[in-house]
Amino acid sequence: MRYIYAEAGSTIVAVDAEGMDKRWLSQLLEYLRPEYGVENHAEAVKMGENEWAQAHLSWFCDANYWKRIWIIQEFAISHKLLFLVGDALITEDKLSFLIKIWEHPSHSVRRDQVKAVFEIRESWKKKKPIGLLDILSRTKTSLCGRRHDRVFGLIGLSLDALEFVSEPNYQIDWRELATHMTRSYVMKHSLDLILLASRSSLDLSLASWSPNYFEFDKCPPEERCFKIIASHSPRNELNSLYVHRGRWAATGYSRGDFYFSGSSLVTSAHRIGEIYSLSAAWSDPTDGAYPTHDPLMSKYPRDNVAEMLMSAMLTSDNTYNYTSPAPIHGSYRWIPNFLQIPAYNFVLSYAYLSAFHPDHNWSDTDEPLPGIVQWLCRNRDFVAAGRSLGEYAAELGHPARHIGLATWHLSVALNKSVHWPMKRMAEANMRMMCLDNAEFGIGWAALGARVYDEVFLVPGVSSPVVLRRREDGRYYFIGDAVVIGAMEGEVWKGVDGEELVKVEIV
Repeated sequence: MRYIYAEAGSTIVAVDAEGMDKRWLSQLLEYLRPEYGVENHAEAVKMGENEWAQAHLSWFCDANYWKRIWIIQEFAISHKLLFLVGDALITEDKLSFLIKIWEHPSHSVRRDQVKAVFEIRESWKKKKPIGLLDILSRTKTSLCGRRHDRVFGLIGLSLDALEFVSEPNYQIDWRELATHMTRSYVMKHSLDLILLASRSSLDLSLASWSPNYFEFDKCPPEERCFKIIASHSPRNELNSLYVHRGRWAATGYSRGDFYFSGSSLVTSAHRIGEIYSLSAAWSDPTDGAYPTHDPLMSKYPRDNVAEMLMSAMLTSDNTYNYTSPAPIHGSYRWIPNFLQIPAYNFVLSYAYLSAFHPDHNWSDTDEPLPGIVQWLCRNRDFVAAGRSLGEYAAELGHPARHIGLATWHLSVALNKSVHWPMKRMAEANMRMMCLDNAEFGIGWAALGARVYDEVFLVPGVSSPVVLRRREDGRYYFIGDAVVIGAMEGEVWKGVDGEELVKVEIV
């Protein structure tokens, strides 16, 4: 099909959307001149603010045509695309231009799929390489008749598809294919790919260390992990080799000494510790079972929980900015110079902790609570260093407590929280965690983590990983973790061969 569309002089697409006024849309599209730019289409931009106009464009974007996985290849490759709207033939550049100038928050979700299709076409026309993982992520809302099609319908557009699969084979079960694809990639490039296998629940029909490429629509990979893997992008259209630009270097860019045994991944690893306390995640239901912890393991009391919390928030926030992490004891690179003073850091740390104070009680309001407020209320019982964050916050008795409380109340009133690193990290949908290793404070674990899961450093993986031990001594892969003080090779550089253990991940 790729060659058929590439050789065709033009491709005509008939899009029929129920309820759409075809004459109105075709007349508007005829009027547009993309070459003149947005600034010369003030009337069209103003018209786009009209709900009726927005509704018509939404109807067009909701047409079943855009939802099918197989249209993406024809759309991207075709030399000239024409849309049959009513009696008019409209070029694809006009429709793309209309979608761009009519951005509207309330309708943006409806157009995500259409915009993704146009972006893929634009990349193809400009000869920009598109990675298979990237295109799978962009098209995760597309529909397909068979699970195989979710990958096989797109490999003709991907420069690096051969790094995963040599040719389409519908005779092999797609779960087995997913395992083969992961094995093929990591043997050639990076074991980091297993980070995409992070899932909130285990699918025992698939190797826990393998991403589920064929079900990105049902269980899309975590965005933070996807960005790390996607950063291994092709250098150019002539070279499909990958460049390692992952965020962390927990194992110092080691290649690793892993191998495959049947459906198992066997590798050396350094055990950091066991999880004894976990917090609620952003996506957890309000009546869920978190926070939770093992009371017998709640030890190592400290008086610097506020500093531990600030360290976790700031370092983790930098994770998702993909910038170099700032030292906790020292200046913060993202803070203006006049704020890089110990007094500010002191107040900031207690402002974070004060956010969990029991005085923050909005139960008497009928208005729905902001997501960050719900998250804070549900995590007051998170245990760190032997006690809950709510208990630590309630005992703040120095001036920093009052400054923190005042800052928090002011930020809520202005609807612009100064705790934006906290909000960003909460929205990353990880769980705060504490390990039984006294060297480490508050960290973060993947959504699927549970108490008693173990955290390891695996050579070749840029972040620590959470593994769950089975009764037979083997492990399930659960996801990634952020362990403050182990993310840039600080722990790994002091590990010798005798401290490594062999782990088998099934």
